[in-house]
Amino acid sequence: MKSGNKYFSNSQLPLIESVLNRIIPAKEKMPGASEIALGFVDSAVRGSSTLSRLFGAGMAEIDVKAHNTYSKGFTQIADDQKDDILRTIEVESPDFFGELVKQTYNGYYTNPRVLELLGLDSNAPQPRGHRLEEGNFALTENVIKRGVAYRQV
Repeated sequence: MKSGNKYFSNSQLPLIESVLNRIIPAKEKMPGASEIALGFVDSAVRGSSTLSRLFGAGMAEIDVKAHNTYSKGFTQIADDQKDDILRTIEVESPDFFGELVKQTYNGYYTNPRVLELLGLDSNAPQPRGHRLEEGNFALTENVIKRGVAYRQV
């Protein structure tokens, strides 16, 4: 992510990267979410005052929970402990957690690199995108027989 206009400060980056990598951890050939989705999440949060407030409070809550539970910051605890903290946040702050997961998934699963690694095309659906199967127009026969079902205005 570029160091210019961004929501997460340099001191917040390790926390958000750690959180994103627990939502979608790196596995085999697939990169973790922080590598792919961090810029997307940052841009979404930066572009919305509602998300900015939600993420500001939510990210602080994650680190406070880690300190209160394990006497360490979120980035310093074990992965299973991070997962416990995130499960608690999911229950206690569902609006924040829902947006966190949604923005992470949106940034990750729309990335051309991830789509390629998953073996999917990144073409637009239409026009001139994915090939559509030929339809069975005989299925529309009953609708056509009914005739016009609206009034000319």
